[in-house]
Amino acid sequence: FVLDDLGYLKKCSRTAEPETVIAREGGYSSVSFSPSCLNVYLSDLATGVVDIYSGDFTNHKITWQPPKSSGGDTVKWKNIVWFGDSVLAIIYKFSVVLLDANERASKVLNFIWADGIMGAVADVDGIRLWGKTNIELIERVALPIENVLNIPAKTPASSLWVAEMKRRAPLDDTECSELEYYLTLKRLLQEESLDEAASMCASAAANIWSPDEQKRLLEAAYNGKSYLHAFSPPLESSDDFISNTCTSLRILNAVRETFIGIPLTLTQLQRLTLSGLIRRLALYGEFDVAEKLARKSGKELSNVLSSWAISRLQTDETETIENIIKKFASETDGAVMRPYAEVALAAVEAGRPKDAVRLLRLEGRIDRKAPLFVKLGDYRGALLAAAEFGDYELFIDTFKAARRKIELRQFADILAEFPERLSDRAFSMVSSYLRRANETESLLTLYSCMESYPNEAILKTRICLKDESVNLSEELNRLASMYSRGRKRVDIYGSHLRKAANTSKVAQFLEETLNLPVGSLSRLSSCDLIHVVIVNVRDDSNRRDLLSTVRDRLKIPGRQFLWTCMAAMKNLKDVRGLFFLVDNFNKGKSPVIPLERFVEVCIELKSVTAALQFCERITDSPEKARSLAKCNHIKEAMDLATGLRSKALIEEINGIASSSRR
Repeated sequence: FVLDDLGYLKKCSRTAEPETVIAREGGYSSVSFSPSCLNVYLSDLATGVVDIYSGDFTNHKITWQPPKSSGGDTVKWKNIVWFGDSVLAIIYKFSVVLLDANERASKVLNFIWADGIMGAVADVDGIRLWGKTNIELIERVALPIENVLNIPAKTPASSLWVAEMKRRAPLDDTECSELEYYLTLKRLLQEESLDEAASMCASAAANIWSPDEQKRLLEAAYNGKSYLHAFSPPLESSDDFISNTCTSLRILNAVRETFIGIPLTLTQLQRLTLSGLIRRLALYGEFDVAEKLARKSGKELSNVLSSWAISRLQTDETETIENIIKKFASETDGAVMRPYAEVALAAVEAGRPKDAVRLLRLEGRIDRKAPLFVKLGDYRGALLAAAEFGDYELFIDTFKAARRKIELRQFADILAEFPERLSDRAFSMVSSYLRRANETESLLTLYSCMESYPNEAILKTRICLKDESVNLSEELNRLASMYSRGRKRVDIYGSHLRKAANTSKVAQFLEETLNLPVGSLSRLSSCDLIHVVIVNVRDDSNRRDLLSTVRDRLKIPGRQFLWTCMAAMKNLKDVRGLFFLVDNFNKGKSPVIPLERFVEVCIELKSVTAALQFCERITDSPEKARSLAKCNHIKEAMDLATGLRSKALIEEINGIASSSRR
């Protein structure tokens, strides 16, 4: 819907010409739908006229003619805001007009403000107006308040409230008012509406602003509940409702106080949540109230303490770091994480790096320490924290940041100072990153820097590089002289080196056999070499011979070899290749890999026909029945299970059938 140049409302679509929906003499200057598009208003700023239509424009509900000034001129509106789907608020300088589209009625509210109304915005349960010195909230009267305080309504809640007020009134005939009160309770109990009346009084208390009225309404609700519980077992939810209402009112009354000045309603508190309110109080600097709420609720205490400490560092140069550490230690327990890292960041921004370092030493969240140590230029602390945390991405980000400032030799010296466990982990992550980035020269430089520090990571790096300069016998002798644990450990590393050398020779053999570029396979693992054979050789005979040769030369166990081949066939979606594997490498009455696994792979590849062919080859009847059920051939599987007279198998097949239907 758009307004054309004449101010007429038109409906536009991609398939048809624009259709005029509403044409008024003089036209309109603005149009807006209610939040759920149930109603729409059109207005003309020049004349001040406002029309409200239904959302489909079939029903014209209200026409509002603007008021006239003392001079006879039309008073122009400042803003128009929808409140819900039925009420439209027209904002003038000193008044607000509320148009109810459903009841087709209007109400005028006047505001005697020196500077007038400057703006308006829709809130979750009303309209908020503001001037230079004033803020007002226009909200609907809550339904519980209408039911309780609207005496002519004659609802159970209003009857309970009237009886409570009469009982509390300073009358001469007190006994008569007490009797009338209990007769009212008895009548509501017989009508089974006492619980509803008491709950409505509690709801009204939650929506009213006066603490005195809140107290009276809660007493009425509590007395009604007490009388009800004397004749029927209490409901936990009923008692919890009054208790929760009291808790909410304590919070609302506390933040509504003048020295805080956050005029929240119950609806706004529920939308904001208690955690959001605590964070807002901390943001406003109301740390005492925020801390009490955080302790009472068990939420956001860490954020409150962090905000308090940051505020102290930013506003008070004499605040010592000892006071902050002492408060954190005394005000928190093991269940609350002490926010040293956040305060350390504030100390950095306040120009107190030494205090920041002290705080970071106490931080228990290791992942928060590394970035701040980088900011402080303490790369040793940053790398140590990242290595201790063990996250690859965090460590590499820290390494990149440190690399801009320090050389690889300095980095190697830092790693040498780490405990052996962290040194190995750090070197392994860095070498992995450099290999992925194809920075071979950097990796070799780092390796040469670490030459005097024997650890497993260095050896693994040489194996991964398949460094042709490595002399196997010399390397073993060097290791034997450097490791104090003896020959046994050296023999283990020697086997790794021999395996790496053997893999390198097989890679050269495949490069020559398959006519691949020299060096293209030099850094592949044994599993990767098997993948290369399967991808590049399609003839069954040649593929069988070459795979057998690779398997024998690499000395790969049969089960590992078959799993690797099966994974390669699955990645290629080569169902025919699966039959090739079974026929050539998985023969016999007890195959290395059960045929049921081949059935599952075929189902994943959505080849049910191939899966059924593998089912026919399965000799074990229970496994055959399970495989048929997985292929959705439930009848054949059930017949086979019934013939075996296995109740457990029948139940299992029923379970497979039900899961496949889902």
